[in-house]
Amino acid sequence: MAAALLLGACGLEDYPYIYPIPQSNVQPQGNNRAVVRVPNNNSGTYFTNWIIFYRIYLSDNLIDPPLPGPRGNYSTINARLDSDYNTVSPYIDSTTLVNKDMDILFTKDLAINPNPNQSYKYLALEGINIDSVLSSSSFDHNLIFNFSSTNTIPTMEITDLGGNPTGGPYPLLRSSDGYPSQQSGRYFSGDVYMFSPTIGNNTNADVVTGITTGPSGVYLYATLFIAAVGFNPETLTYIYSTPTLIHTFLLPASPITP
Repeated sequence: MAAALLLGACGLEDYPYIYPIPQSNVQPQGNNRAVVRVPNNNSGTYFTNWIIFYRIYLSDNLIDPPLPGPRGNYSTINARLDSDYNTVSPYIDSTTLVNKDMDILFTKDLAINPNPNQSYKYLALEGINIDSVLSSSSFDHNLIFNFSSTNTIPTMEITDLGGNPTGGPYPLLRSSDGYPSQQSGRYFSGDVYMFSPTIGNNTNADVVTGITTGPSGVYLYATLFIAAVGFNPETLTYIYSTPTLIHTFLLPASPITP
């Protein structure tokens, strides 16, 4: 686990701190939609943009709706999902566990050995740089994630706080890190590529298996976390906020048969 800083002894003012999105700003809706209200709490900080980490989990079970791990459903979906959530959850809304290497927590410390490349990945958007979309222009706006079965390619849309669209909807893409060249396989929908025999290495490094009853009727879930990232020009290093759980979404086209 990446080192955590105990800020109680020195105070936040002694550390180049950037603020997370409070967990209370997230409104899950069923198992396929979530609204994230982005506050304007990072003006004047080192903030550059928000980043979103995701991971896909295969499951034998349909849970409607998936709820956070302490309520028990995450272990029913996938044991690794439950373990990953329990590792991350102490950081959510914490004012004492502030981890400047949050990217390492998600992309290294949650890796499944002996496959060090398998981990949470960075979410991408089709046709536009996600860092520019999730810059300070997103302050005082809503991020709306839609994984509904009628929206076969899951999207993120941006609205003002009155609900008026200001950006998107943008199709969500899986990370290009080690992924095959088939563009259709990068969408967050039920896809045979997620059952590649090379799952667990670079090809499907964002997918966790863990199913126990065979390949028939497999459900796919994606868990998303959001964190703030900034750059400290004095130390020339990136800094991160604590994470916020967006939701665990049931992917469209679930269940599917490999």
